[in-house]
Amino acid sequence: MGTVGYLVLSVLQPLSASVFCALSIGTAQHIALAVVVVVLSWLWLASSTATGFRKVEKAVLRSQGEIPDEVAAKYVNWNVPVHVFNGVVLVIAFGVLLTMPFA
Repeated sequence: MGTVGYLVLSVLQPLSASVFCALSIGTAQHIALAVVVVVLSWLWLASSTATGFRKVEKAVLRSQGEIPDEVAAKYVNWNVPVHVFNGVVLVIAFGVLLTMPFA
């Protein structure tokens, strides 16, 4: 369930941000902030996919045997930068959400 759960959550998060943005547009409230949140929410997912890291990470985490040196090297070299970027993007998105008043 770990990898599947992660993949489900990694898609649900930007989808929920998109629904939030649609609601903001529908109510004509905080549209610019909602657009920033939705762009950032999709950006972290796109960055993992565009760099190829998502595929490498999946191969490493699902591996039950020897991992080819090329795959291991890419995983080691990209793991921290990709996760730091993702973390920063999501923290900014969360910060933007926190600036929105409830009413």
